[in-house]
Amino acid sequence: MGTKSKATLLVLLLWVSSLVAAAGDGEPLAVEWIRPRIIKGPYLQNVKDDGITVMWETNLFLPSRVDYGVTSYEHSVVDTTATRIHEVRLSGLTPDTLYHYKVASEDAVSADSTFRTATEGPVFSFLVYGDTRTFPENHRAVINAMIANNPGTFVLHTGDIVDDGEEYRNWKREFFDPASDLLRNTTLFTTPGNHEGDQVWYYRFFDMPMENSGTESYYSFRYGDSHFIGLNQYDDFVAGSAQYSWIESDLAAAESSARWIFVFFHQPPYTSGSHAGESRALDTQTHLVPLFEQYGVDLVFSGHDHLYERSLKDCVSYIVAGGGGAPLSIPNQNYNPYQVYAERVHHHVKVDVLEDKVEVAAYRNDLSILDEFEISDICATPTPTATPGDTTPTPTPTPEGWVLLSGTYSSLLGGKDTLLRHFRDRYLKEAPGGEASVRAFYANLPWLAELARRDPIARQLGAAILAPSTLIAEYMVQKGTNSIANGGPLVFHIGPVTK
Repeated sequence: MGTKSKATLLVLLLWVSSLVAAAGDGEPLAVEWIRPRIIKGPYLQNVKDDGITVMWETNLFLPSRVDYGVTSYEHSVVDTTATRIHEVRLSGLTPDTLYHYKVASEDAVSADSTFRTATEGPVFSFLVYGDTRTFPENHRAVINAMIANNPGTFVLHTGDIVDDGEEYRNWKREFFDPASDLLRNTTLFTTPGNHEGDQVWYYRFFDMPMENSGTESYYSFRYGDSHFIGLNQYDDFVAGSAQYSWIESDLAAAESSARWIFVFFHQPPYTSGSHAGESRALDTQTHLVPLFEQYGVDLVFSGHDHLYERSLKDCVSYIVAGGGGAPLSIPNQNYNPYQVYAERVHHHVKVDVLEDKVEVAAYRNDLSILDEFEISDICATPTPTATPGDTTPTPTPTPEGWVLLSGTYSSLLGGKDTLLRHFRDRYLKEAPGGEASVRAFYANLPWLAELARRDPIARQLGAAILAPSTLIAEYMVQKGTNSIANGGPLVFHIGPVTK
């Protein structure tokens, strides 16, 4: 190569480098600048019964076009404004209808994808997951399970979408690439986590509904006859703040007009993971939980701890759905008095909203169910009645010198580890004689004891528990049976260890 050719090549390299440096805001300008490319998406946002937002990103500043229709691409929406992050609203659509669509920015054209508009009826399904940061391969495995599980029309994400939300490059590698096959056909509603940082890229990449709140920071939307509220714990939410006032008024309106109310945000008020007791969790308990209970919220989703955990307090179910791909956390590091079930596992949650109840199931990546339960208009599960031939059991009297405690399954027994930790930390220190053992039995449910005696799995689960009949509750949790989740009085005897 001659001197002149080398000089020309050096000038060209310097020019390309200057283009990359001039991109600004952390947005790298692709070296393949001559060929328009779609580098994120398309993906779906803010679905309603008559409209939806389609978004994508290109490597160059280009115009936007969406072609769509039911049987062919008979409609188009065009925006000639040159941009890199494209956001096109489709309106005038038919409720509960499957549409095909593709996006185009000059020569960059997507493959055919689909979306379904929101239903006006009461029956629908949606998925929930969160904490998808850091490990794309883990996130992709969760996404594949979600796709295989008939994801419904939309997905709720409980935050910590990427490891560092202020780093532009993380969004493609950790989120949009692993989730692409789901997001191009299923609408996503999000809420920010602590890892979203200053949330600048968060707001650029997502389109939240603003009509009820006037801001994308926190919002609500109606789907069928259900009401959904997405909150931002990194915007002031305590009593007296603008967000708190809006939450209260929005819940008050929803209580009288919606059959079911769902709320989602990042940091859980109740968890046994390592994040229990953090300031935002305590503020949520103090300021938001009373509103949830007052206005009839049915189900609250969060993440932050990278595990699955379900809690029940005063007829409100709380689910930590933080198993979207981030490094897994260990449950039962802290005492959660409302815990029903917890597991360290990557997972997603599926919610089937029916006319008279809500069915909820949490799935591992192999689509085995780790927990399932129902929500109905009646909060407490009635105590089982005796069948013909049964005799009413006589409660065992409390032995002299023992302490008698009574409560419900959900408040006293959330699993083996929680049970033992609960009594060790809260009661055993006060028991007569210092050393104590825990013995539990269902005073009015003798058929459960009979089940445990017959079932070898139940016996195995009870092997590590001090009292034989304690295994009954643990067995019911492991098998996903919730007939006693809201009732079934437990009587605990605490007394001296007998050799």
